[in-house]
Amino acid sequence: MKKKNFLTLALIASMSMGTVTSQGFTAYAATENGSSTEGAEEKTDKYNFTIKNTGKTAHKFEIYQIFKGELTVTDAKRSLSYIKWGEGVDTTKLPNEINDEDAAKVAAKLTDEKDAKEGKINVEEFAELISKALSESATATIDIDAGNEGTVALPAGYYFVKDLDGSQEKLNGKDVENGSYTQYILQIVGDTETETKLDAPSSLKKVKENVKKVEGDEDTRIASFKVGEQYNDVADYSIGDVIPYELVGTLPSNYDKYETYYYSFVDTMSEGLTLDGDSVKVYFRPAVDDSTEIELKEVTNKDDKTGYRKTVSTDDGSTVLNVSFEDLKKAVAKDSGKEINITKDSTFVVRYNASLNEKAAVGLPGNENEFHLEYSNNPNGEGHGKTPEDKNIVFTYEIDNEKVTYMSETDYALLNQEDKAKFEEVSYDLDGDGTAEKVYRRKLSGAKFKLFTEKGDVAVFSYDVDDNGKKKDFNFKGWKDADYKVAEGESTEVESDANGLVKIKGLDSGVYYLEETEAPSGYNKLTDRVKLELTAVTVNDQNWEGKTAKDAALKALTVKLNDKTEIKSDDNYGIVKTEIVNYTGSTLPSTGGIGTTIMYAFGAILVIMGGAAIIIKRRNDAA
Repeated sequence: MKKKNFLTLALIASMSMGTVTSQGFTAYAATENGSSTEGAEEKTDKYNFTIKNTGKTAHKFEIYQIFKGELTVTDAKRSLSYIKWGEGVDTTKLPNEINDEDAAKVAAKLTDEKDAKEGKINVEEFAELISKALSESATATIDIDAGNEGTVALPAGYYFVKDLDGSQEKLNGKDVENGSYTQYILQIVGDTETETKLDAPSSLKKVKENVKKVEGDEDTRIASFKVGEQYNDVADYSIGDVIPYELVGTLPSNYDKYETYYYSFVDTMSEGLTLDGDSVKVYFRPAVDDSTEIELKEVTNKDDKTGYRKTVSTDDGSTVLNVSFEDLKKAVAKDSGKEINITKDSTFVVRYNASLNEKAAVGLPGNENEFHLEYSNNPNGEGHGKTPEDKNIVFTYEIDNEKVTYMSETDYALLNQEDKAKFEEVSYDLDGDGTAEKVYRRKLSGAKFKLFTEKGDVAVFSYDVDDNGKKKDFNFKGWKDADYKVAEGESTEVESDANGLVKIKGLDSGVYYLEETEAPSGYNKLTDRVKLELTAVTVNDQNWEGKTAKDAALKALTVKLNDKTEIKSDDNYGIVKTEIVNYTGSTLPSTGGIGTTIMYAFGAILVIMGGAAIIIKRRNDAA
């Protein structure tokens, strides 16, 4: 099919030329189909009508014949005469403005002038009117995937082309992302080709990383938009830390075609995240590349359309934040109350804070939340579209400290049967000669510890109490300054349980100090703090797309003890395990000494003596 010159995007009243009125399409002139003599009637019955779908979504177009007539060619110009209502019109439904059995009289009223004079009808108004009088069945339909084209053969005439109702929300049983509707009137007087020129908003979501270096400050979803400093797709935090988020949305290029415009930010947080609802703020920017911001007004009444409404709901443990404008065109500034000049170039930013809670996942799979925009997508009627989900992920980690003691085979033999039952037999090299020896190991409960950050903040824990009034089930809540006075049900000390375990779940990558405040009865307390350097290798950039987190966001987790021994995590990069050893008596066992290296049959242990000893190992769970 040979393309000729562009058609004027208007339907002229004389209806004598191959022209088109369109919202969302570029049309090319009909090609001549065979030779014709001046004034002769065209003999071809049908012509090929082709739509090229250049948009991001599939479309199902319905085509209705509005006017039909006899096609003639004069001076190589094609026109319809003897105009009648087409097969796609139900004349019983015609609105008063165009309710005339004589279609030619209606056609004579049409004009491409925006401000139609008395007795005339603007073509855009006509498109809206005729959409109310369509027949039950379309003259033809075309299904076209994004990036493809579709062709249908049609008789000469004028046609109303529209998306199937509801098809830009759900098509062929699937939700549609980036959906946008169109409707237009087109003249077919020869083979004709059009291209969709649809547009939808873009959106993105970012989370702020508090320590690590972030690569890049732009995301391809919204070109030229600079994200906030340290904002990206991946972060790690401790439970209780403030986590800032940023949501961004743009507008479609045909924003001015809408009389009203619905616009809603929908953000879904996993159960490991707690929203700070009071932190939500919404800002207007004049353009994508303009960082000037005006805070917008919040309203609580749905009927008040001068601002955004904030709603929070929970579903299956997740939290959904919805920030919605019933009509964005009426939005006003928070401080001045004045309307703002919103254009197709405008950008909107939502910022809020959240925090990790005790339900947070450690390591993989991480704590995701996702965001999309919902927006008006039909300038000719109702309908809401949806942008693709954009995801961020936040990680947190766990250190499992196991409190134990060791005893030589000789000393073990002196114990009574009741005490012997508290030990397990293990093998490792006591004297460093490379030969594993049989010794005995016992898990110790009742040891108490405090955990500090590098700047001196202390960890705070919640806990339960058993029937005997003993604290149990400690859960890390967050950090407080060293002078913090704990509330009821809180403690700055954590105690090893019956299995000798001190689990601290919910730590950021960073440096910590573990201080033993009370040793188990009969054992020596550690005299020095233990330095724990927890290092998570994450990829902090603008390109994480919700892919497999292990491959794309979190790559490794280790802990280094006292700047020496490095221990790797489990396979999920979430938990690292250490061992803390106490001995009884005022002297050290003859089988050990300062700096002695002891080897488990299934892992390496470093012994550091100081009145007592701390032994750190990498546990082989399969042993």
